[in-house]
Amino acid sequence: MKSLVRTLPSAETMWRAFFARDASFEGVFLTGVKTTGIFCRTTCAARKPKRDNVSFFANADEAMFAGFRACLRCKPMARTSDKPGLIDPLVKLIEEKADGRIREGDLLALGIDPSTARRQFKRYFGITFQAFSRARRLGAALAVVREAKLTGKDNFVLDQQLDAGFDSPSGYREAFARLFGARPSKADSVAVMYSKWLDTPLGPMLVIADDVGIHVLDFVNRRGLEKEIGRLRARNKCVIVPGRHHYLDQTLRQVDEYYAGKRECFTVPLAARG
Repeated sequence: MKSLVRTLPSAETMWRAFFARDASFEGVFLTGVKTTGIFCRTTCAARKPKRDNVSFFANADEAMFAGFRACLRCKPMARTSDKPGLIDPLVKLIEEKADGRIREGDLLALGIDPSTARRQFKRYFGITFQAFSRARRLGAALAVVREAKLTGKDNFVLDQQLDAGFDSPSGYREAFARLFGARPSKADSVAVMYSKWLDTPLGPMLVIADDVGIHVLDFVNRRGLEKEIGRLRARNKCVIVPGRHHYLDQTLRQVDEYYAGKRECFTVPLAARG
Protein backbone atom coordinates (compact mmCIF):
# COMPACT_ATOMS: atom_id res chain seq x y z
CA MET A 1 0.00 0.00 0.00
CA LYS A 2 1.21 3.51 -0.70
CA SER A 3 2.35 5.78 2.11
CA LEU A 4 -0.28 7.15 4.46
CA VAL A 5 1.73 10.35 4.88
CA ARG A 6 1.20 13.13 2.39
CA THR A 7 3.67 13.62 -0.47
CA LEU A 8 4.30 16.76 -2.50
CA PRO A 9 3.48 17.35 -6.17
CA SER A 10 6.40 17.74 -8.58
CA ALA A 11 8.58 20.83 -8.19
CA GLU A 12 7.43 22.12 -11.58
CA THR A 13 3.76 21.72 -10.64
CA MET A 14 4.31 23.57 -7.36
CA TRP A 15 6.22 26.37 -9.09
CA ARG A 16 3.42 26.90 -11.62
CA ALA A 17 0.80 26.89 -8.84
CA PHE A 18 2.83 29.35 -6.74
CA PHE A 19 3.49 31.66 -9.67
CA ALA A 20 -0.21 31.63 -10.63
CA ARG A 21 -1.38 31.94 -6.99
CA ASP A 22 -3.56 28.89 -7.57
CA ALA A 23 -5.90 28.72 -4.56
CA SER A 24 -6.69 25.04 -5.18
CA PHE A 25 -3.16 24.25 -3.96
CA GLU A 26 -3.65 26.18 -0.71
CA GLY A 27 -2.45 23.95 2.12
CA VAL A 28 -0.76 21.47 -0.21
CA PHE A 29 2.70 23.03 0.14
CA LEU A 30 4.58 26.12 1.32
CA THR A 31 7.23 28.03 -0.61
CA GLY A 32 10.50 29.26 0.90
CA VAL A 33 12.21 32.25 -0.73
CA LYS A 34 15.97 31.94 -0.34
CA THR A 35 16.77 35.61 -0.97
CA THR A 36 14.50 36.87 1.82
CA GLY A 37 14.52 33.88 4.16
CA ILE A 38 10.72 33.78 4.43
CA PHE A 39 8.18 31.10 3.56
CA CYS A 40 4.77 31.80 2.04
CA ARG A 41 1.40 30.35 1.18
CA THR A 42 0.66 29.36 -2.41
CA THR A 43 -1.57 32.42 -2.78
CA CYS A 44 0.82 35.01 -1.34
CA ALA A 45 0.40 38.35 -3.14
CA ALA A 46 4.04 39.39 -2.70
CA ARG A 47 6.24 39.83 -5.75
CA LYS A 48 7.30 36.46 -7.12
CA PRO A 49 10.99 35.50 -6.87
CA LYS A 50 13.05 33.78 -9.55
CA ARG A 51 12.57 30.04 -9.87
CA ASP A 52 16.12 29.28 -8.67
CA ASN A 53 15.47 31.14 -5.43
CA VAL A 54 12.60 29.02 -4.11
CA SER A 55 12.28 25.80 -2.13
CA PHE A 56 9.11 23.84 -1.39
CA PHE A 57 7.98 22.34 1.91
CA ALA A 58 5.11 20.12 3.03
CA ASN A 59 4.40 22.17 6.15
CA ALA A 60 5.57 25.04 8.33
CA ASP A 61 7.68 22.76 10.53
CA GLU A 62 9.84 21.74 7.57
CA ALA A 63 10.24 25.35 6.44
CA MET A 64 11.30 26.51 9.90
CA PHE A 65 13.72 23.61 10.33
CA ALA A 66 15.30 24.78 7.05
CA GLY A 67 15.83 28.25 8.53
CA PHE A 68 12.91 30.16 6.99
CA ARG A 69 10.56 32.48 8.90
CA ALA A 70 6.86 33.07 8.27
CA CYS A 71 5.79 35.76 5.80
CA LEU A 72 4.04 38.65 7.56
CA ARG A 73 1.90 39.33 4.49
CA CYS A 74 0.26 35.95 3.81
CA LYS A 75 0.68 34.58 7.37
CA PRO A 76 1.34 30.90 6.56
CA MET A 77 1.30 30.01 10.26
CA ALA A 78 -2.29 31.20 10.67
CA ARG A 79 -4.72 28.35 10.95
CA THR A 80 -6.78 27.42 7.90
CA SER A 81 -9.61 24.93 7.57
CA ASP A 82 -8.33 21.53 8.65
CA LYS A 83 -10.28 19.64 6.03
CA PRO A 84 -10.87 20.61 2.38
CA GLY A 85 -14.56 20.90 1.57
CA LEU A 86 -14.51 18.04 -0.94
CA ILE A 87 -13.21 15.41 1.48
CA ASP A 88 -16.54 14.40 3.05
CA PRO A 89 -18.37 14.00 -0.31
CA LEU A 90 -15.45 11.98 -1.71
CA VAL A 91 -15.27 9.63 1.27
CA LYS A 92 -19.05 9.20 1.18
CA LEU A 93 -18.84 8.37 -2.53
CA ILE A 94 -16.16 5.75 -1.86
CA GLU A 95 -18.26 4.17 0.87
CA GLU A 96 -21.39 4.07 -1.30
CA LYS A 97 -19.94 2.90 -4.63
CA ALA A 98 -20.88 -0.74 -5.03
CA ASP A 99 -18.07 -1.65 -7.45
CA GLY A 100 -15.35 0.37 -5.74
CA ARG A 101 -14.52 2.35 -8.87
CA ILE A 102 -14.63 6.13 -8.88
CA ARG A 103 -15.10 7.55 -12.37
CA GLU A 104 -14.92 11.15 -13.55
CA GLY A 105 -18.63 11.01 -14.31
CA ASP A 106 -19.35 10.19 -10.67
CA LEU A 107 -17.47 13.31 -9.59
CA LEU A 108 -19.01 15.55 -12.23
CA ALA A 109 -22.48 14.36 -11.20
CA LEU A 110 -21.75 15.80 -7.76
CA GLY A 111 -20.51 19.06 -9.24
CA ILE A 112 -16.90 18.21 -8.34
CA ASP A 113 -14.01 19.01 -10.67
CA PRO A 114 -11.96 15.77 -10.95
CA SER A 115 -8.54 17.46 -10.96
CA THR A 116 -9.38 19.54 -7.89
CA ALA A 117 -10.77 16.45 -6.16
CA ARG A 118 -7.55 14.51 -6.79
CA ARG A 119 -5.38 17.31 -5.40
CA GLN A 120 -7.47 17.91 -2.30
CA PHE A 121 -7.83 14.21 -1.47
CA LYS A 122 -4.12 13.53 -1.85
CA ARG A 123 -3.30 16.69 0.11
CA TYR A 124 -5.41 15.48 3.04
CA PHE A 125 -4.77 11.72 3.02
CA GLY A 126 -1.41 11.45 1.26
CA ILE A 127 -2.73 8.91 -1.27
CA THR A 128 -5.07 9.18 -4.26
CA PHE A 129 -8.75 8.50 -3.70
CA GLN A 130 -8.50 5.62 -6.21
CA ALA A 131 -5.82 3.98 -4.05
CA PHE A 132 -7.80 4.74 -0.89
CA SER A 133 -10.94 3.25 -2.42
CA ARG A 134 -9.16 0.10 -3.59
CA ALA A 135 -7.53 -0.50 -0.21
CA ARG A 136 -10.81 0.21 1.58
CA ARG A 137 -12.71 -2.26 -0.59
CA LEU A 138 -10.08 -4.97 -0.28
CA GLY A 139 -9.97 -4.47 3.47
CA ALA A 140 -13.73 -4.99 3.64
CA ALA A 141 -13.41 -8.00 1.33
CA LEU A 142 -10.79 -9.53 3.62
CA ALA A 143 -13.21 -9.49 6.55
CA VAL A 144 -15.95 -11.13 4.47
CA VAL A 145 -13.55 -13.73 3.04
CA ARG A 146 -12.50 -14.71 6.56
CA GLU A 147 -16.14 -14.95 7.63
CA ALA A 148 -16.98 -17.06 4.58
CA LYS A 149 -14.14 -19.46 5.34
CA LEU A 150 -15.35 -19.85 8.92
CA THR A 151 -18.95 -20.50 7.87
CA GLY A 152 -18.09 -22.68 4.86
CA LYS A 153 -19.93 -20.53 2.31
CA ASP A 154 -19.45 -21.37 -1.38
CA ASN A 155 -18.48 -19.00 -4.21
CA PHE A 156 -17.32 -16.33 -1.79
CA VAL A 157 -14.29 -15.47 -3.95
CA LEU A 158 -16.49 -14.64 -6.94
CA ASP A 159 -18.92 -12.66 -4.79
CA GLN A 160 -16.15 -10.61 -3.21
CA GLN A 161 -14.39 -10.16 -6.56
CA LEU A 162 -17.53 -8.46 -7.86
CA ASP A 163 -18.00 -6.41 -4.68
CA ALA A 164 -14.41 -5.20 -4.81
CA GLY A 165 -14.87 -3.93 -8.37
CA PHE A 166 -12.76 -6.38 -10.38
CA ASP A 167 -13.60 -7.79 -13.79
CA SER A 168 -12.36 -11.32 -13.10
CA PRO A 169 -11.56 -13.64 -10.20
CA SER A 170 -7.89 -13.70 -11.24
CA GLY A 171 -7.72 -9.89 -11.14
CA TYR A 172 -9.24 -9.91 -7.68
CA ARG A 173 -6.86 -12.60 -6.42
CA GLU A 174 -3.82 -10.79 -7.83
CA ALA A 175 -4.78 -7.44 -6.29
CA PHE A 176 -5.60 -9.13 -2.99
CA ALA A 177 -2.20 -10.88 -2.98
CA ARG A 178 -0.31 -7.67 -3.84
CA LEU A 179 -1.86 -5.82 -0.92
CA PHE A 180 -2.02 -8.56 1.71
CA GLY A 181 0.83 -10.87 0.63
CA ALA A 182 -1.49 -13.90 0.46
CA ARG A 183 -4.22 -15.35 -1.73
CA PRO A 184 -7.86 -15.03 -0.60
CA SER A 185 -7.79 -18.74 0.26
CA LYS A 186 -5.10 -17.92 2.84
CA ALA A 187 -6.93 -14.88 4.24
CA ASP A 188 -6.92 -16.22 7.77
CA SER A 189 -3.11 -15.93 7.82
CA VAL A 190 -3.04 -12.21 6.96
CA ALA A 191 -2.26 -9.70 9.72
CA VAL A 192 -4.15 -6.45 9.11
CA MET A 193 -4.39 -3.13 10.91
CA TYR A 194 -6.99 -0.50 10.10
CA SER A 195 -6.45 3.24 9.80
CA LYS A 196 -8.65 6.32 9.99
CA TRP A 197 -8.17 10.09 9.79
CA LEU A 198 -9.57 12.13 12.68
CA ASP A 199 -10.33 15.85 12.41
CA THR A 200 -9.33 17.85 15.50
CA PRO A 201 -9.09 21.57 16.29
CA LEU A 202 -5.29 21.24 16.10
CA GLY A 203 -5.25 19.48 12.73
CA PRO A 204 -5.90 16.00 11.30
CA MET A 205 -4.65 12.95 13.18
CA LEU A 206 -4.01 9.39 12.05
CA VAL A 207 -5.12 6.45 14.18
CA ILE A 208 -4.15 2.83 13.47
CA ALA A 209 -5.67 -0.09 15.36
CA ASP A 210 -6.31 -3.82 15.38
CA ASP A 211 -8.01 -6.21 17.79
CA VAL A 212 -5.22 -5.67 20.35
CA GLY A 213 -5.75 -1.91 20.59
CA ILE A 214 -4.42 1.41 19.31
CA HIS A 215 -0.96 1.27 17.72
CA VAL A 216 -0.70 4.85 16.43
CA LEU A 217 -2.49 8.09 17.28
CA ASP A 218 -0.58 11.09 16.00
CA PHE A 219 -0.82 14.25 13.92
CA VAL A 220 -0.33 13.48 10.24
CA ASN A 221 2.29 16.20 9.70
CA ARG A 222 4.63 15.04 12.46
CA ARG A 223 8.18 14.52 11.27
CA GLY A 224 9.10 10.85 11.28
CA LEU A 225 5.54 9.50 11.21
CA GLU A 226 6.08 7.72 7.88
CA LYS A 227 9.11 5.86 9.28
CA GLU A 228 7.14 4.94 12.38
CA ILE A 229 4.41 3.41 10.22
CA GLY A 230 7.03 1.48 8.26
CA ARG A 231 8.51 0.09 11.48
CA LEU A 232 5.02 -0.83 12.67
CA ARG A 233 4.40 -2.82 9.48
CA ALA A 234 7.77 -4.58 9.71
CA ARG A 235 7.54 -5.32 13.44
CA ASN A 236 4.06 -6.84 13.18
CA LYS A 237 4.43 -8.30 9.66
CA CYS A 238 1.13 -6.69 8.73
CA VAL A 239 -0.54 -4.47 6.17
CA ILE A 240 -2.41 -1.26 7.02
CA VAL A 241 -5.61 -0.40 5.18
CA PRO A 242 -8.25 2.31 5.64
CA GLY A 243 -11.33 0.72 7.11
CA ARG A 244 -13.70 0.26 10.03
CA HIS A 245 -12.81 -1.10 13.46
CA HIS A 246 -14.55 -0.71 16.80
CA TYR A 247 -11.40 0.74 18.40
CA LEU A 248 -11.20 3.37 15.65
CA ASP A 249 -14.82 4.34 16.27
CA GLN A 250 -14.21 4.46 20.03
CA THR A 251 -11.12 6.64 19.54
CA LEU A 252 -13.05 9.05 17.31
CA ARG A 253 -15.77 9.47 19.93
CA GLN A 254 -13.34 9.98 22.79
CA VAL A 255 -11.15 12.45 20.90
CA ASP A 256 -14.25 14.49 20.04
CA GLU A 257 -15.30 14.42 23.69
CA TYR A 258 -11.82 15.48 24.80
CA TYR A 259 -11.74 18.55 22.57
CA ALA A 260 -15.30 19.39 23.60
CA GLY A 261 -14.15 19.49 27.24
CA LYS A 262 -16.26 16.47 28.17
CA ARG A 263 -13.45 13.95 28.74
CA GLU A 264 -10.13 13.97 30.60
CA CYS A 265 -9.05 10.32 30.33
CA PHE A 266 -9.13 7.86 27.43
CA THR A 267 -10.26 4.26 27.88
CA VAL A 268 -9.31 2.85 24.47
CA PRO A 269 -6.74 0.06 24.99
CA LEU A 270 -3.20 0.73 23.77
CA ALA A 271 -1.22 -1.99 22.02
CA ALA A 272 2.02 -2.56 23.94
CA ARG A 273 5.13 -2.72 21.78
CA GLY A 274 6.69 -6.19 21.95
